[in-house]
Amino acid sequence: MEAIGHKLFQLGDPEGKGFIVRRDMQKLKDELSMTPEQLEIVFDTLDVEQKGYLTLSQFLEKFKDTAPMNFRNNRWKEQQMFKCSYTEDIQTLLQTIKDTNMIKLSIGHLENICKAASQTEPDSAVSVGRVEAFLRALNMDLIKIVERDRELEEMLQSREVQHQNNMQKLFEELESHFREEQEKTKLEDQRKFRSELTALENELADKEERFRAAVSTRQEFAGQLVAAQQRELAVMAENSKLIETRERLLNDLDAERTKTCRLEKIIERTNAESAADNEKHFKQGFYVAKNLVSLKEEGALKL
Repeated sequence: MEAIGHKLFQLGDPEGKGFIVRRDMQKLKDELSMTPEQLEIVFDTLDVEQKGYLTLSQFLEKFKDTAPMNFRNNRWKEQQMFKCSYTEDIQTLLQTIKDTNMIKLSIGHLENICKAASQTEPDSAVSVGRVEAFLRALNMDLIKIVERDRELEEMLQSREVQHQNNMQKLFEELESHFREEQEKTKLEDQRKFRSELTALENELADKEERFRAAVSTRQEFAGQLVAAQQRELAVMAENSKLIETRERLLNDLDAERTKTCRLEKIIERTNAESAADNEKHFKQGFYVAKNLVSLKEEGALKL
């Protein structure tokens, strides 16, 4: 059974792309002896996920469980979808309608009606015929709906192709515009780079010139600093000499002060001695004068 499935899939996918779409099912028309509408229903039955394509694994998985095509006894070339009668024909039509997956809500009621019709007496063939006619009409309506869905799908695919073409054209235009803008940006960046490089070179040259001037100024300052240090050393030496002279003068001053104090003491002692001598001499002179006065008074009296 799996070998038959592989053979059918290869017939539908002669290019070897690995999947079959709705159009590829029409390639199995002669092998399965089905109409295009029936093949559409088979594809919809197999494509339960409604992806629009069938892989080999999906095809083989659903292939063995598909009721409308009886492949299990290797008589798939001789089977027809509507080649039954009475209750078998009703069950086939019902299964076909169910496989369209278009009336999910009312399929249970429809199964009950078909079951009731199949259980009627033989003289109720008219009722069975009416149910069968109803199912056939319903099946045809569903086939037309499927056809309209297919047409809509083809139209959507056509629009999708047109949309993809437009997107591709837009993408090419955007890519061209992007390349132009990229080239413009590249040229502008190069121009800015050259301008900034020139500015940096000029700035670097100016900094080098200022650096050389700074180095020259630093050297001048270094010479001036050396001269100042030499002058400072000379001043420090002169200050040291001045300090030594000051200390010597202070020592001399202290010696002179000592001499002066000693002289002052001598002068004070001399003054004291002189005052004492003067007082002594004064007293002696006063005594002499007094004596003289006394002598003169005595002499006058005598006269």
